[in-house]
Order: sequence, then C-alpha cells, then structure tokens
Amino acid sequence: MSTTKFIAILPQPTQSGDKIQIRGQISNNAKEFSINFANEVNEDPQSIAYHFKWDIANEMLIEDYMEDNEWINSKETPFDAFDGRFKNEAINNSISNRFIDNNTIVDTTDTFSHSYSLLGQEFALEFAFLDDGIYVYLAREDGRNLITHFQPVSDFQLIESVQVWGDVEKITLLSFSYK
Repeated sequence: MSTTKFIAILPQPTQSGDKIQIRGQISNNAKEFSINFANEVNEDPQSIAYHFKWDIANEMLIEDYMEDNEWINSKETPFDAFDGRFKNEAINNSISNRFIDNNTIVDTTDTFSHSYSLLGQEFALEFAFLDDGIYVYLAREDGRNLITHFQPVSDFQLIESVQVWGDVEKITLLSFSYK
C-alpha cells in the first residue's frame, strides 16, 4: 500500500453534476501516484469507491475499487502520461472526443497537440461525477482531455474523502464544484 500524502474530507456528499479538481507536483523520480475516493476518512481505508492510479514508469492507467480491504476489478489501460492520450486506438476513438459540460457529453476535438513531461511538474486532474459514472480529465491551460470513464459499484454519495498516495511532492489545488 502506498503512503498517504494528502487527505481531504469532502464538505458534502458527491452527487451527479459535481466536479472535483486536484493539482499537484509529482516527485522528480516519480514512478506512480494515485487519487482515491474513499468511503472513509482514515489513512488506511478499507473501502474505496474509485482508485485512479497513474503508473508513470510503465505508462499504464490502473482503475479499480476496494471493498473490505480487497482490490476488485482492476482495469489496466496503456496510457502515455506525457501527451495525455491513450495508446489503445479503439479506446481513444471511443472517448477522446467527448467531454462533460453542464452534465452533457458533447463532441469536441479538444486534445493536446504537444507533449510535456510530468516528472517534477504539476499535474491537474478533474473528476466529473455523472449518473453513468466518473469522468476523468487531464486539465491544462489550453484545454482538457478525457482520460477515462469509470462506473463505480458503490454509490458515489458514500465517498467521504479524496486521498493522494504515491510519488507526489505536494498538492497545490483542490477545488469542489457542487451542482
């Protein structure tokens, strides 16, 4: 289990239409980090509604959830952290041209045209909660790119905290946008 770097208690239960944005600085020798939406507040939760792990070293995105201290339904997707795009074209074609705006999924061509290194840099992720799941975006000043969509098994209204684990130096921003 990774060491907890940051825990924030959600000010109210998460509902459809809510968004949480988190920015932080990745360590210079980062191998991985994760953002976890836990159904508990403690540092070693037994229940996590959504585990978003970025395995930088292996260019892999890992998603799953935890019940009774057991990871369930791990899904690994090849992901190039350096340009914010899926390597798997089938997945890329199905989701890269969609984003959420006022609870609606619409077509867009908003993707990043340039590469950048995450190591030692700041990351910005947005988690948008909708009826059909959690949409995750890589956010930049010049736009945002849909990374993934995850359908949690447990009701995301049960989420009590957002936690950051792994190779992150510091969190620079955490914002909640409630419907």
